[in-house]
Order: sequence, then C-alpha cells, then structure tokens
Amino acid sequence: MEDFEETGGDETPEDNDGGDEEGGNDENEDVPRGSFVNSMGTKKACKEHPDCYDQREPGDWCMLKPDEKWTNRGCFCSSKGECTIERQKGDGFEHTYCTPDENWTCKYD
Repeated sequence: MEDFEETGGDETPEDNDGGDEEGGNDENEDVPRGSFVNSMGTKKACKEHPDCYDQREPGDWCMLKPDEKWTNRGCFCSSKGECTIERQKGDGFEHTYCTPDENWTCKYD
C-alpha cells in the first residue's frame, strides 16, 4: 500500500487539460485558431459566449467543401471581443465573424 501512495493518486483534474491533439488548443480557449477569412459574417461585439448564442455561421460558410469541417465550438466570444466561428480547412484552421440567426439564409455556390 505504501508504494501506491508514493506513486499515484496525486493527479488532479488540471493534469488533463482536454486539449485537442491536432491544434493543441483547448476548446475552452477564447483565441480563434488559424487565419481570419472575410465572409458574409458581420462583426458583433461581445463580452461572454452567451452574447453570441443568437449567431451562427455566415451564409457563405454553410456549404462545406470536401477539405473543410466544423470544429465543435460554434459561435463564441473571442479574446478580441467579437463573435467568431471557426472551421478546419485541410491541416489548418480558419475563422470569421458569425452572422445573426434571425433571417439567416444559406448562400449556395
């Protein structure tokens, strides 16, 4: 029993940061990954994530291309105080402004 006490048991939940393996960023971070891309999204100021809950992806981001996929973050309040959404593109990431959910339409290519 003494060996058990010496070798383990002192781990705390903080020892497992839950970061994703690909980007190295924890999904709880407010820093968007990748480069900013212009889109149909509109800049909306925010202080907290709930400020962005009435937002979604811009209409020109609704149809993902084969090399694109959503992250599990949705629209969030970025460290710059802007409602932001990101997607994975190839081996990297892109982010842009969200757009209001009200009267939202998808722009098909």
